[in-house]
Amino acid sequence: MDSTEVPVYGQQEQSAYKGHFESTCYYPLLLFNGAGDCLAVKLRPGNVHSAEGWAQLLLPEIDRQPAQGKEVAFRGDAAFARPEIYGSLEEREMRYATRLPDNRNLERKIAELLKRARRVVAKSLP
Repeated sequence: MDSTEVPVYGQQEQSAYKGHFESTCYYPLLLFNGAGDCLAVKLRPGNVHSAEGWAQLLLPEIDRQPAQGKEVAFRGDAAFARPEIYGSLEEREMRYATRLPDNRNLERKIAELLKRARRVVAKSLP
């Protein structure tokens, strides 16, 4: 699941200014499968939070996909690191991964682990 900026060049209905992009835009929410196919989309004004409308888009697909024999797991960026999303996924016993928002305290506490991880990755590169 992800959102994306779609700039507009006029006064299209429901478009809005989004300071993060410094543009007037739509900010649709998109849901993809593991192959990169778009399963659902929700058109939204540019001034909404990245995760707004997640339940209306995601929950019907969570019900539909297993009924078709497909395994479902959720992956989202830091905008989707929200307790209500975690709770909904955990109630359904779904696997999920989200990026956590930047957190200087956490980064400070795991600094040594990050150094070790970077060394391992560097050794694995050609």
